[in-house]
Amino acid sequence: MESVAFALGGRLLAASTSGGPIRLFDPSTGRARGTLEASLTVDMMVFSPDGRTLATIAYHQRAAGATDTRLALWDTAQPDRAPEVLLDIGEDVPGNTGLAFSPDGRKLAVAGFTADPLVFDVDPDAWAERARRLSTGSAARG
Repeated sequence: MESVAFALGGRLLAASTSGGPIRLFDPSTGRARGTLEASLTVDMMVFSPDGRTLATIAYHQRAAGATDTRLALWDTAQPDRAPEVLLDIGEDVPGNTGLAFSPDGRKLAVAGFTADPLVFDVDPDAWAERARRLSTGSAARG
């Protein structure tokens, strides 16, 4: 395992392996609840307060030691849905990255990408709708 995270209240557990998928489990029964198809190695992840959204920081080692780093949001209720990528940078990010949702789940703070923390406005309903439009090819139509 590379990274694990509990949803608030302990009703969902996410676990990732190196370069593999993120598996969702019911921790009380051990039963699988879904798989998020992550192709990068997840370094850090955190659930939103309502457990609907999983934020991840992942990386991929390229040739010559270079690293691609990605910050993404996943809809845990729709595991087959592609994540919304908030940042996708073709460079290594120094260690000590951090992720935290605001108590209402509408903001995501990220440390480690820049000298100052980055704060994203995260409306779970809005990003889920954008992801749906992208997956159905209707993003260009509005």
